[in-house]
Amino acid sequence: MQNTKSNFFCSRRFFVFVFVGIYFHFSSARDISTKKLQSQGKLKVSAESCIQAESRLGQLLYVNVDGWGANGRSIHPGYIKMVNDLQIGGVLPHSANSDYKTQKSDFQALQAATELPLMIGVDYLALTTDGRTGAKFGMGFGSGFLHSAGYAPPECLTALSYMEGFLHKASGLNHALGPTIERNRNHGFLERQASAVAPAVERTVNELTNNGIASTMKHFPYTPENYNLHSKSEDTRVPADKVYEMLEIFKRTANKTSFAMSTHLYNSNIDPDDMATFSKKWVDILRKDMGFQGILMTDALFMFKQYGETVRQMSSKWPQDQIKVADMYTIFAARSILSGHDMIFLEGDSASTYKIFDSLMSIACDDKPVSQELRQRIDESYQRISKWKNQNNKSLKQSLDIPESLVSEAIQLRATVKDVSSCNKLIAFQKKTKDLGVFPIEKIIATGAPPNATDPYYRRR
Repeated sequence: MQNTKSNFFCSRRFFVFVFVGIYFHFSSARDISTKKLQSQGKLKVSAESCIQAESRLGQLLYVNVDGWGANGRSIHPGYIKMVNDLQIGGVLPHSANSDYKTQKSDFQALQAATELPLMIGVDYLALTTDGRTGAKFGMGFGSGFLHSAGYAPPECLTALSYMEGFLHKASGLNHALGPTIERNRNHGFLERQASAVAPAVERTVNELTNNGIASTMKHFPYTPENYNLHSKSEDTRVPADKVYEMLEIFKRTANKTSFAMSTHLYNSNIDPDDMATFSKKWVDILRKDMGFQGILMTDALFMFKQYGETVRQMSSKWPQDQIKVADMYTIFAARSILSGHDMIFLEGDSASTYKIFDSLMSIACDDKPVSQELRQRIDESYQRISKWKNQNNKSLKQSLDIPESLVSEAIQLRATVKDVSSCNKLIAFQKKTKDLGVFPIEKIIATGAPPNATDPYYRRR
C-alpha cells in the first residue's frame, strides 16, 4: 500500500498546488481500484458497475486525519491527498497545532480537496490566537459543560449553543458531533422525560443549524446507566417496552437534525443476532418507528478492538462461503454499510484507510449476492448523502472572514466560562456578534421529512 505521508506530489490523481489551499483536478470517476481488479482478473461485474461504486464509496467514509509530523501544520499533507484520492465524505481532525489561523487554513485545504462538501467535525478542538490563551470546544468528547446546560434557563442554553456554533464556524468546521441526547449518558442532560428534554435539544440543534453547523443526535439507540460502551460489550437486555420509552427523545427530534450516530450496543431483546452497528432491525427502528430520514453514521469502529469475543462472534456472521475476508475491520465496515448505515467512522492512518477502501471494492466488484447488496447499499447511501450535501452546499463550504479580535474574544471567553453561572457573558457576546452582522449565515437545511415511499431505503423493504 502506498505511503501517503511521503512523496506528496506523486498523486493517484493529477492536482495543482496553489496559494494556501489546494486546487484539485477532479476526474469524472475514480477507477483505480477497478483497473487494479481488472488487471488481476478479479473483476467479476461490468467495469461500469465497479467504477460507479468506486466513485461513490468514499462519500460513505468518515475518517481520522492528524497533524503529527506535519512540520508546523495542523493537518499532514498526506491526509489532504487521501481525501482527494478517495473523495472522502467526512473527516475528524486530530490537530498537532492549536494556532487558529493554521488550523483554519488546513481545514480549507481539506474542504477544497473534494467535489461534494466535506464534513469536518471534531470531538474537541484546542484553539489559540495569541499562543498563550487557549480554549477547548466541541460536542463530542468532554462536552459535559454544554450538556449540563439542559438544566439551565433557555437563554443560557441558547447562548452556549451559539458559542459552540461560532467557534465551529470560525475555525472552518461545519459538523458538530452532538448533542449527546440519549438518557443516562455521562454528562448528558436527559435524565428527565423526553417531553421535558426535547425543547432543550431543539434549542441546541436550532442554534447550531442557524449558524450553518450540521448537528448529530447521538448515540442511537441509547447508553444504559453506568455503562461505558468504550469498554463494555455484554448484552444490556433492556426490555423492549423500556427501549421504546428511552427512544422517545429520538422520535421527538428526528426531523430537527441531519445526522445520527449509532453506538456499538447489544440488546438481545431487540436483535439477538447483532449489535446495533450491524443490525438492520435497529436501523429499521430508527428509520421507520422514529422517522429519522437523515444520514446515519457509526461510532468509531476502532472501539471494537476492545470487545474481544463479542466482536469475534459478530464478525463470524460474514458470509465467508461467498467471499473470504480475513481483515476484521473490512468486515466491520462492510457489515455496517449492509445494515443501513450511510457513513462509517474509521480511525487509523491513511494507509489503513486506503486498504479498507480497496478491500471494500474487492467485495463490491465480485459477482456474489453480498456484492450486489453492497453495491446497492453504496448507491443508496451516496444518493442520500449527495442530495443533502448539494442542498447545503453553500453553508457547508462557507468560510467566514471573522475579525480575529472577535475570535480571540470568543476563545478567551470559552476558556474562562466554566459553568452556567456565567451565562450573562455568553449572552452579551451573542448579542454583540449578531449586532455586528457576523451572523446570520447560510443555514443548514435539516432533513425533516417523514418516512415516505420515495426514499430508496423504503423502496428496498
